[in-house]
Amino acid sequence: MHTCGYCGTEVQVKATMAYCSFCEMDLWEEDITEDGQRRELVVQKAVLLIDAKRPTPYLMEQSAFSLIKLLKLVRAERKRLYEMSRLFRKGNEAGGGFTEQQQVVNEDYELFCRKAWVIENILRDKMSAFPARITDDYLEKMLEQMDKQSRDTMTFSAPRAPSGATKK
Repeated sequence: MHTCGYCGTEVQVKATMAYCSFCEMDLWEEDITEDGQRRELVVQKAVLLIDAKRPTPYLMEQSAFSLIKLLKLVRAERKRLYEMSRLFRKGNEAGGGFTEQQQVVNEDYELFCRKAWVIENILRDKMSAFPARITDDYLEKMLEQMDKQSRDTMTFSAPRAPSGATKK
C-alpha cells in the first residue's frame, strides 16, 4: 500500500506524484513510502572541514546531523587556530618576527569563528537549538536514535480496554 511519508495515510499514486488528503499537499516520489514506513533519511557519512568553506546556501541544505558533525570539526579548527595565534603573539612579543604568520592565522581564525556562527544559526533554524558540546558519544547516540525512528512505522493498533474493564 502506498502511503504518505509524513503521516502514513494511504495515497493513490499517479505517475510520480500523489496527493495526501491528511497533509493537504502533493507528494513527490521520494515522499511516498510503503505500508506506513517513514521517509528515508539521507545522512552524509563523511563530513570534511573543507565543507565549512562552502557558501551558506549550501550549508542550509545539509541535514542537521551533517551540520552537527561539521560544527564539531569547525570548533576544533577554531580552537587550534586560537592556540596558534597565541603562540605567534608570544613569539612576536619576544622579537621572533612572526607577524605575517600571525596575520594569516588570525584571518583563518575569524573565518572559522564566523562559520561556526553560521552553522549554529542554521541548526537553530532547523532544531530551535544547537549543541553546546559535541562528543563522539553524542553523535553515536544521535545515529542510534535516527536508526530506531526510521524503523518505527506509522500504523495504528487497536486501542486497549481501560484497566478494570470487564468483558461481557
